[in-house]
Amino acid sequence: MERSASEEQFIGNVLDNELSDFGLPTDSPIRKLIDRDAQVYEASGITGQKTYGIKVVRDGQPSVTVRERLEELSKDFMYRDRFPPEGKSLQAGDIRGLRDHFDAIARGEITVK
Repeated sequence: MERSASEEQFIGNVLDNELSDFGLPTDSPIRKLIDRDAQVYEASGITGQKTYGIKVVRDGQPSVTVRERLEELSKDFMYRDRFPPEGKSLQAGDIRGLRDHFDAIARGEITVK
């Protein structure tokens, strides 16, 4: 199925954000795998306003969100080695936590999301 330029850009932005949340680089091979099956869908919000999202279509299985697909792939034996090991992380807005754990963050023991 052909995509418009705006759909490509929308999917690319969502993939960039979700890959970053999982600690993956935006040029990860996982990106191509998800991008291949990603589609933009339109829905109506609570107020009747149009909203858009991304679904990942899979043969013979229900569609899932990009985040759900990344979670599946992180547990799949064929792809899990491409994901960073799970460890402690802090939110970027947690100023006290960032200050208290500055050395561990610098050593790469704690990630910042």
